[in-house]
Amino acid sequence: MSRQSVFSSDIAMQADEKIAEDAVRFINRAMDGLVPTPAGTAQVGERIQLAAKTSVARILKRREEVAGQQFGPIERVLGDRQFVDYSSTRTTLDDLIDEYSSVATPEADRIVAQAKAMRGRLTGQHTLGQFQRQRSYFGRASQGQGTVFDDIDRTVNQRVAKRLYAAMSDDLDTSASRLAGNAGAGIVPANYFQGQVQAPGIAAALREANANYRRYSQLADGLRAHPVARLFGKDVQVDGEDWFNTLAPEQVVTRLGSMAPTEIRMVRQYMEGADPEAWQQYKRLLVQNALDAAQTLPASAGPRQVAFNAGTFLRTLGGDKPARLAQLRELYSAEEMSQIDDAFKVARRLGDRFGSNPSGTGPYMEVQSFLASVKQRSVEALASTGGEALGLRKIANVMLNADGRRALIELSKLPPQSRQAASLAGFLAGVIAGKQAVYPDVRDGHQRQDGSGDQGRQ
Repeated sequence: MSRQSVFSSDIAMQADEKIAEDAVRFINRAMDGLVPTPAGTAQVGERIQLAAKTSVARILKRREEVAGQQFGPIERVLGDRQFVDYSSTRTTLDDLIDEYSSVATPEADRIVAQAKAMRGRLTGQHTLGQFQRQRSYFGRASQGQGTVFDDIDRTVNQRVAKRLYAAMSDDLDTSASRLAGNAGAGIVPANYFQGQVQAPGIAAALREANANYRRYSQLADGLRAHPVARLFGKDVQVDGEDWFNTLAPEQVVTRLGSMAPTEIRMVRQYMEGADPEAWQQYKRLLVQNALDAAQTLPASAGPRQVAFNAGTFLRTLGGDKPARLAQLRELYSAEEMSQIDDAFKVARRLGDRFGSNPSGTGPYMEVQSFLASVKQRSVEALASTGGEALGLRKIANVMLNADGRRALIELSKLPPQSRQAASLAGFLAGVIAGKQAVYPDVRDGHQRQDGSGDQGRQ
């Protein structure tokens, strides 16, 4: 009624504006606590996508670095000695030939013909250097950076390369075992490092290097199954150069918002290691978008409106949806979530339109009825002393007081004859009269601990 009456709407508006300004200041402080430099949706999406896309490349680069450190000394010792047999790789090629021989398409015919030609070249035994170069090529082809067979679909090529690549790792383990047996005596010099490392030792080193190589490959494959892989998109190349990505940066942000809480946790853990600043900017972006939406009011709202729609802020960020709150708890740290929760509380207080009557029908009678129901002479006098205008302006002034506003809202929810209602009514009378009063604890009808005795009710 105070908001609607010509006698008091200006003061009620001041109360709403004060809380709105406090809310916006608090939300801005919370955002600055996440990261001081804001970024737009496209910029945030691009940074997150870049961190996600380059992750596999970083793993594979590290794999080659470790391979150079571990395979290099072994290759220098073995030199041009031939001991690697492609038995598992030939078996895989046989499987491909059998699989595609029964497919009556020109592409299948090309696969069969080229698989037979490759099988013919991978007979006999080969040096470790030759093997490593062949396996590295298959590894790149499995990532789409080369082709195993000509004039074959790119996806099929990648799938074939992955199968051959796995078979080659098995071949190296088998060949390493040969070094540890009698056959190894003719491959590794007997006086290698003056007798300190014999054939069994170099075989163990070779198996360890191969295990590490395989482990990095599995890590790269595992990352492709990680939720962060949904943010990769596909790079479209023209003349061998990246031209554009099929997933727009804005869609990266959209996909993050649609993930399940456990998926968000996994992406958060990854991003905190890959690009923590980009992740902080994403968290700030969500709050900023909610604040921008809350401060964008339609023209139909009229000229006298608080420049912050609390309901819009809650809905946009997700404070009114349990499923979205579960996502936010995985997205933000416990301390950050505490700040978000506080922002929600401020927005809910501002959004509580207690006493409002949008239809404009009989608001005065509604408030009069409410005040009379409290059965407190001091509050009843408020509605009559000095007439309607004075009473409404006093109510509006109470709304400017944080505890007074809170007391009005709480009072509307309590049974009129309860001790808690009487305590709140007495407290309001003190606020109206300009007296110091302790806010009563309405949970049990007694004073809260920072008060003394029954001062609030008195």
